[in-house]
Amino acid sequence: MLDENADLRDKLAAMEDAGKAKQEQLQTLSAAIRIGYWEWDEITKRSAYFSKEMADIMGISLDTLYEKCQCEEDFFTFIHPDDLEHYIDNLSSILNPGHARGLAHVFEYRMVRPDGEVRNVRELEYGIQEEGGVITRSFGAIQDITEQVNMRKNIEESEAKLKLAARTAKLGYWHYDEVALKYIDISEECAAIHGYTVSEYLDRFLHFEDDMTTVHPEDKEALLEAYYSDLGKQDFVYRTQHKDGHWIHVREIATDIMDEAGNCIESIGTVQDITELKEHEKDLEKRDTIIRQFELVPGIGHYIWNLDTEEYLYVSPGLTDIYGLPRTDFLQRVSSFEDDIALLHEDDRERMLKIYESRKTNQHADTEYRIRQPSGEIRWIREKSISIWDPASMSNQAIGVLKDITEQKEAEQTLRRSRDLLETQVLERTRQLSDTIKQLELEITERKRIAAELENKNAELERFAYTVSHDLKTPLITINGFLGILAKEISANDKDWVTGHIEEISNAANTMGTLLNDLLELSRIGRVMDDPKTCDLSDIVRKALDQLVIRVQQQGVEITAGDMPEVFGDEKRLVEVFVNLVENAIKFMGDQIAPQIRIGSVDKAGMICCYVHDNGIGISSEFHEKIFSLFERLDASPEGTGVGLALVKRIVEVHGGEVWVESDGTGRGSSFLFTLPKS
Repeated sequence: MLDENADLRDKLAAMEDAGKAKQEQLQTLSAAIRIGYWEWDEITKRSAYFSKEMADIMGISLDTLYEKCQCEEDFFTFIHPDDLEHYIDNLSSILNPGHARGLAHVFEYRMVRPDGEVRNVRELEYGIQEEGGVITRSFGAIQDITEQVNMRKNIEESEAKLKLAARTAKLGYWHYDEVALKYIDISEECAAIHGYTVSEYLDRFLHFEDDMTTVHPEDKEALLEAYYSDLGKQDFVYRTQHKDGHWIHVREIATDIMDEAGNCIESIGTVQDITELKEHEKDLEKRDTIIRQFELVPGIGHYIWNLDTEEYLYVSPGLTDIYGLPRTDFLQRVSSFEDDIALLHEDDRERMLKIYESRKTNQHADTEYRIRQPSGEIRWIREKSISIWDPASMSNQAIGVLKDITEQKEAEQTLRRSRDLLETQVLERTRQLSDTIKQLELEITERKRIAAELENKNAELERFAYTVSHDLKTPLITINGFLGILAKEISANDKDWVTGHIEEISNAANTMGTLLNDLLELSRIGRVMDDPKTCDLSDIVRKALDQLVIRVQQQGVEITAGDMPEVFGDEKRLVEVFVNLVENAIKFMGDQIAPQIRIGSVDKAGMICCYVHDNGIGISSEFHEKIFSLFERLDASPEGTGVGLALVKRIVEVHGGEVWVESDGTGRGSSFLFTLPKS
């Protein structure tokens, strides 16, 4: 019995050693092919085993993997959000009891590492089924296929680019069986060049002879000759008819495949639509013709300059004619960049040097400059150039066109001189016209002023005529009436009555005389004046008050006058102004118990503003303008002629000032103000 137990222990130990050996082999194989391995307990829904390679694929340590992935949901955090649903669907499929046991389920998804890196993985899963159809354990392997996926994408992109390049270049491919005399394969682009799909093309062009039916009649013989002349490689261009009926140009390159006996068994080739290229060649031929004709136009030339070697690659005859040199002499004289600059006018060399040196970076240039021909004549040139890279010569080049614009420049200078002269004349005429307009405006203003003044004068004359006829008629009626009475009284010898009536007649005659004197005085203002001079206003006021001393004393008026400055004017007339204003103030004191008059002046807007203020009866606002009119009175009192304030207004205006009255109304006094120019 003991021997049997020992033998059993040995067998178990041997089996355990074999299991460990297989586990080590599995780990070694997993590490070698970089495949991660895992086992999962489907009963407890817990992890049973993870290999180190699986942790490496997930970008974490093995300890962290065991720590973070204890249950199935923990593993979901490593699945790319866009692939999570796909991943769960595949797990459900594996664990479905209907899934064939012993058959691996393979699917791919993206895994997101903790550092954010996204890896593509392929997973293989098995489910182990126990009694009753219950899966108790599952295991699987994960392989990082990121490089394969990227390579697959690159291949797909390359194929797409190749197809795109073929479509862009209009390049097709064909493969022909020379024994069976039929196409083995053609590309979509090959069929599309002729306007067909692949199936349509193979139905339409089954044999070589079918292709020849669409070749242009003028190209058919040359094509057949080229096709059979060389059985190695052919390269020919011909016209063929498109499916819709129009003709296209194609280039076909074919290569024959030979057997060991030297017989052609297959041929392969490419076909390219070069219709646009042919049309471009025609355009180039037309342009070459135009350029050749363009070179014959006098005063125009062009060149090609190598920016790397600093030499002319080509100069046209027109260019050398512009410089006044034969072509051979020009090329001999210009062997370097400095030689080219030396042909320019000395005043333009520095500027053109900067422009020419910038041509390697600036693709376009458009400038004007002068050259000096061997004869010494200076010519104006306009040059336009463009910088290009020439792949044929592998060099930077400048292509330019020159035009002799000397006549144009001379015409511009003549035009500029004419324009300057015209501008000067226009400015002078404009100035003269402006002066004339200003003079006319002044004359119009003056005429308007005179017209307004005449209108005022006419109105004043009308009032004057009415007043004179009325006021002069009154004393005349008085005189005539009293003369009639006087005659009767003389007859009656009544001396007392005669004396009294003679006095009335005398008073009426005196009133008429006073009125006539005032009118005469008013008419003289502005015509008869002393020469203006600097006058002391304080002295003028004193002289005016001296004339009114008796009247002032009789009325008991208190007059105060402050210090006043000098003004420029007619002293005599200014005395009259103050006499009339003070006399007017005394006249309209009313029943004032303590009559007062204040006289003074202030500065106002560069003028001297004088004032005569009283505490008399005042003046209502509706009379502020009216009282300065001729023969206007505020009451029916016979005292005065109504000429005084009109006289004041005329004198002040003649001196360049203005006069007005200010009063708060009846019983509030009045202030008469007027302005005079400073000394």
